[in-house]
Amino acid sequence: MVGYGLMQLFLYWIIFSTSLMIWITILFFFEEGMWMDFFTKGRWCGFFMGGKSNMLFSFLYDMLIQYNLDYNYLIDYFLIDYVTEIAYNSFGVCKEYIDNATLKNSKIFYLDENFSKSCEYDEFLNLCYKYKFFKLSYKKNYNKFDKNGNITYYGHFLKIK
Repeated sequence: MVGYGLMQLFLYWIIFSTSLMIWITILFFFEEGMWMDFFTKGRWCGFFMGGKSNMLFSFLYDMLIQYNLDYNYLIDYFLIDYVTEIAYNSFGVCKEYIDNATLKNSKIFYLDENFSKSCEYDEFLNLCYKYKFFKLSYKKNYNKFDKNGNITYYGHFLKIK
């Protein structure tokens, strides 16, 4: 972790030693689902990040590799978000990368929440064209047709070749 300075190493220690306490505090003070909006403020998604090699990705990589070398367990599911927040608040260039990201999707969870609801094919295509990427879950069973026999978002999705 060369080149980050004493303050960043101190933040690294703080985030990993207090992450569990932060998580418990968040659970007590925020309703389910609300805290992610509070924490990331829609600036990034830990499950969908990428780009050219730069200081942000180098910092994330170094921090997460170092954590993995030091510990045999994941202290918190949102660890990547904590580390991204450190980079965002500690390095102006990282803040600039995140603030200037060209692909932001306010509807990233829309299909997951609506995949089993009926829609017209044009509506489905327009949604995909406008927002490009969506987070889905392998844990859910989506329906091709609604209870009235109308094709759903999922049904249209399966037709795409």
